[in-house]
Amino acid sequence: MLAAPELSGGQADLNIRVSGCHNGCAQPETGDIGIYGEGKRLHGKLVPHYQMYFAGSGMATTASPIVHKGRGAGAERPRDTVVRVKKAIERVQAAHIGSGEASFFTWARAQEEGYFKQLLADLADVKAQI
Repeated sequence: MLAAPELSGGQADLNIRVSGCHNGCAQPETGDIGIYGEGKRLHGKLVPHYQMYFAGSGMATTASPIVHKGRGAGAERPRDTVVRVKKAIERVQAAHIGSGEASFFTWARAQEEGYFKQLLADLADVKAQI
């Protein structure tokens, strides 16, 4: 499933970067929201997932792709199934807009460790099919 054509920067006109390249050609870690395609085995089956990055920047001083005060790459990267990634992005956008903070970057970096994983936990949960 190609997610990029289905995604929108929303009300805040966020920069969403999508990549499936193992070399990171689209640099998803530099977008407001970045998603990187990967496979993950669940219940004995390969399930396409996206690893999500928040509040990335191409600036040398803020190169951390993620949402954590003072944390480096990989601090928090929730994974959501491909079929649920649009809903995940919409939920993150709604939380940002609801906060009243104008800057997504400032808002995302101010969140506590685990915030995004908790916000999206139900979307990452995949039940076994009987």
